[in-house]
Amino acid sequence: MRYIFEKAIDLTQELHNGMPIYPGDPSPSFVSYATLEKNGVNLTKLTLGSHTGTHIDAPRHFIPDGIGVDKISPSKLVGEAYVCDMSSKPIGSGITGSDLRKNLEGKVAEGDMVICYTGCSERWGDESVSSNYTYLTGNAAEYLVSKKVRAVGIDFLSVVMICMPIKLQNGDGAPSRIIGVPIRED
Repeated sequence: MRYIFEKAIDLTQELHNGMPIYPGDPSPSFVSYATLEKNGVNLTKLTLGSHTGTHIDAPRHFIPDGIGVDKISPSKLVGEAYVCDMSSKPIGSGITGSDLRKNLEGKVAEGDMVICYTGCSERWGDESVSSNYTYLTGNAAEYLVSKKVRAVGIDFLSVVMICMPIKLQNGDGAPSRIIGVPIRED
């Protein structure tokens, strides 16, 4: 069997002043630091939290002795992913272990990646979902751990294929460029 890669789809949200952030996170700021006219180069000063926009959560974000983002092997963040359509869940509700079991049982194996499509990404920037988005519940996370999936993504401000985070030493998370590549069998 041969896989055909048709195109790359950038799944990354653009970073900009005033962008949606997780409640309580620092507001990002992007300010011109140097200009071609004054300094001979353009340079922007970035101020943002490690979980701003499209990002990866390292184990240390939730686990006291968890590894930082710089210790996550890039090979763990590249691979075939199963997209689980959870868009029928009401916005703001939790995705449960039972929800995932219905959609994933018999479809994912140890080492697979799972991307949950909630529909929230279609409303990026809408204040009504910035603090009331669809999320994974604790028992959903436990279900995914029991299936031994290698990575989990969600299409909004929470957990998140080709994923390349900034290599932030011992970081609890890092902004990332996420690329989806649809494949088909030949």
